[in-house]
Amino acid sequence: MKVYLDTSAWVKRYLHEVGTPLVDRLFDDTPAGLSASFWNLGEALGVLDRRCGRGDYSRRRLTDLSGALLGETLSLVETGRMDLHPVSAELLARAWPTLLRDHLYQADALQMETCRESESDILLTADRALSAASRRAGIRALNPEEERDRRELERML
Repeated sequence: MKVYLDTSAWVKRYLHEVGTPLVDRLFDDTPAGLSASFWNLGEALGVLDRRCGRGDYSRRRLTDLSGALLGETLSLVETGRMDLHPVSAELLARAWPTLLRDHLYQADALQMETCRESESDILLTADRALSAASRRAGIRALNPEEERDRRELERML
């Protein structure tokens, strides 16, 4: 099984939120292949920075969290447990019809196209609009914040 991580799911690994235990299990206890985009990596760093900026934690904690994100990602890529996909002009252009059809942000349409390109079985996202658009497009999307989706993913793990 290959799981594509949208930023909204990926940051649960580093910030305790609803769905974090399932994301932790995905990272720690399964041989599942993980996929993401370099775009997601930048977005995840941005989420960590914004949360620090609004006072959720200190700058020192931001340094620790961003170091953990980057270090673990590098380790997962080096061991072959994660594929990071580049953002190309072709991939962005392929996302435009999805963007227009589903009224999504470019970043969300890019996630759908990168998920397809990565040949992932599941798009893991806590973004309800992205999840709904993905399902309409025939992409199996699961939300780690939704009990029904968590149970389904747990059965697969």
